[in-house]
Amino acid sequence: MYSDGNHHDYVKIPDNIILHPTGDNINDSYEQQLIRTTFPDIDLPTFSPDIFEDRAILCPLNVDINKINTLATDMFHSDKAETYTSVDYTDINPDQAVHFPPEFLNTLDISSIYHHTNLH
Repeated sequence: MYSDGNHHDYVKIPDNIILHPTGDNINDSYEQQLIRTTFPDIDLPTFSPDIFEDRAILCPLNVDINKINTLATDMFHSDKAETYTSVDYTDINPDQAVHFPPEFLNTLDISSIYHHTNLH
């Protein structure tokens, strides 16, 4: 850690762990480059999902990982993609339920609950 003399402290990140865009996909966004570096051949038909057992992309905020997940899902080569959505109703007595509009519930971003829409 070092200081610039203006009350700003910095941590020097080793160059070997900084992602530098290379190859045919140099114009990809930073996030796409990160995905391609972590999961090579993600967009090829021969991509094996077994690689997910050994690698992960960690993000500090749900909004960041949601963006990474969406980009990675869009990069998959697939002839068949399905969209799954959460259930917007319950079978309990409406008089006993707390009522929140589905539009509101579908915007919640809680780490232990999946998004309203998931692609598989």
